[in-house]
Amino acid sequence: MTLLEVRYQDEKQKIATFARRKMHKVAQSGTAPIAEAGLKQIAALYRIEKDIRGLTSEA
Repeated sequence: MTLLEVRYQDEKQKIATFARRKMHKVAQSGTAPIAEAGLKQIAALYRIEKDIRGLTSEA
């Protein structure tokens, strides 16, 4: 992975974290039920990432 790719991945992670925090705040307020659905989708993505972390593309 090149340095540019690493930086790009880092920025994507920062954006995702920011979005999740904002969605969590909205979900806690109870004003937007769709925020709770979004958090569930993010949690599912986190579980997938955890499951595949460390695997090779051949696995």
